[in-house]
Amino acid sequence: MLYLRSPVSGNPVSAEAGQLSALVSGPEAAFRAVSPLMSTFCHAQTWLGEGEQARFAKLAINLMIAVSAGMMAEALSLARSGDIDWQDMLNLMENSAVGSPMVKYKCAPLKERDFTATFSGRQMAKDLDLNLDCARGAGVPIPLAAQMRETYSAIIASGDGDSDYIATVRHEERLAGLGDAAVAARP
Repeated sequence: MLYLRSPVSGNPVSAEAGQLSALVSGPEAAFRAVSPLMSTFCHAQTWLGEGEQARFAKLAINLMIAVSAGMMAEALSLARSGDIDWQDMLNLMENSAVGSPMVKYKCAPLKERDFTATFSGRQMAKDLDLNLDCARGAGVPIPLAAQMRETYSAIIASGDGDSDYIATVRHEERLAGLGDAAVAARP
């Protein structure tokens, strides 16, 4: 029996739309055999090698998502302290050079201040623990992961652990002494 490692990148909405990305490692022949099946629920399947490459790739992608959430939180708080309208700043983030698919995906619920979890802060903390363990084993320093893990510890301790991982925004607002941003756009 052949075994593949095949974590996916995406969320429940991506899964329902068949827009997941499969990160695959293991025997290449097995990958080629299951690729047509995977294409029914994944828009992209990438074979990465015979070993643990899929695990490392998934951890690396989730590290980028965690750090991006922290980046968005700090940018939004800085913009608010500069008297930039919440909706205006989210529109700028979506339509500027930083408007990655992840940023665009998270701007939509942030416009409504909706922190309903598609991937919770607790889940992100768990993934960051996995990242840190993997990096220690590989001898790779990842200080941003360590910093974000501490951020998620604080988010969980403040009662926001079951909220979406983008609750980094509320956490940063608390640290900056900012209240909830107004949801309504200016006329």
